[in-house]
Amino acid sequence: MQDNPDVDGNQKKIKEDKYDLINYMEQLNAELRELSFSQFRGDIRAGLDAQGEFDRLRFEEKDLNTEIKNLNEKYKREQDDFAKEANENNQEILSLKKQVNETKTEKELYVQYRARETQGKISCQTRIFDKDKERLRERIEILDDQLKTENLVSERIRKFVQSKTELLAKKAD
Repeated sequence: MQDNPDVDGNQKKIKEDKYDLINYMEQLNAELRELSFSQFRGDIRAGLDAQGEFDRLRFEEKDLNTEIKNLNEKYKREQDDFAKEANENNQEILSLKKQVNETKTEKELYVQYRARETQGKISCQTRIFDKDKERLRERIEILDDQLKTENLVSERIRKFVQSKTELLAKKAD
């Protein structure tokens, strides 16, 4: 009754035990009237054997309950270990995904940086080339002007020398 606080169930058990006790008492009275001690002794032994079997079953039940409890605890520990391992694996997967994303972003930024750097170098080289081209064009124009001037001077000198040569040739004739 202490193990089972169910009041209705306890009252039913008390009634059953009372009924069994009354039956045993009536059988005992009948046996005493018949003076059959050997039958009484057999009943007592059967009762003690039944009680011993009950005690054995109760002990076995206690052992099985302990074993069930231990198995449940082991199952719970293994479940907890599995959940912990799964959580750690999920954390590692998230960490690796984050690392992949960071690496991908870094790579994209590096590619963009290198493209901009290359574009900048090309622009700089183009500006330098254009500047050199303009400087050389100006130099060509200056040299062309000088050449024209030199040609003009040479032509005038040649004409002067020719006119003087002709004049001297006329005077000498």
